[in-house]
Amino acid sequence: MNTMTRYPLTTLLALTFLPALQSKEPSTAPCCETEEVQSHQHHEAGLPSGTPSAHSIFNVESKWENQNGEQGPLAQIGGRAQIVAMVYTSCQYACPRILADMKRIQSELEQIPAKNLGFCLITIDPERDTVEAYQAYAKRNKLESDRWTFLRGEEGDILELANLLGVRYKKMPDGEFSHSNIITLLHSNGEIGYQLNGLGADPVELITAAKKLFHHH
Repeated sequence: MNTMTRYPLTTLLALTFLPALQSKEPSTAPCCETEEVQSHQHHEAGLPSGTPSAHSIFNVESKWENQNGEQGPLAQIGGRAQIVAMVYTSCQYACPRILADMKRIQSELEQIPAKNLGFCLITIDPERDTVEAYQAYAKRNKLESDRWTFLRGEEGDILELANLLGVRYKKMPDGEFSHSNIITLLHSNGEIGYQLNGLGADPVELITAAKKLFHHH
């Protein structure tokens, strides 16, 4: 089984090189193929302020539509830490497992108020993942609106953000997607705090990293 190679964080966060990154076709592993578990940790100690830094993914200029049909910058999910994953709602294998991991993380972090910690799903399939499709998905999976945010954007903007998060995906001939399986702990200012990579990865380290942000022990 092949381990997927991630872009170095310094490359991902060098926003001046975004055009070059975006022009690359991302290599992928099949959606239904389990990857070797990898995790990478950055900036665990202390919760940064909500002001975007030079390393913030909020510096992208793209616009995103949320589950209420409202358009805004990526920074609309800022101001609180976020647990983020790029998925698509019609996925039958990898994405349900990613969502299950995110819900486990949520259950372990219930003591952190929703105003301080949210969960965000960003679609890689904006053609099918409409606002209405997500609302049905959220209802089916019991995703509370105060905790969970859904974002959809233009295809080029999704690819740009995927490059920043180290997510690679590709649309297959049957309309499904092969994609990386990464859950990201994002600081309130848009800096990557911790990433959990691979299906079957134990989220305990990400949970611990999130608790440390808020000094919960």
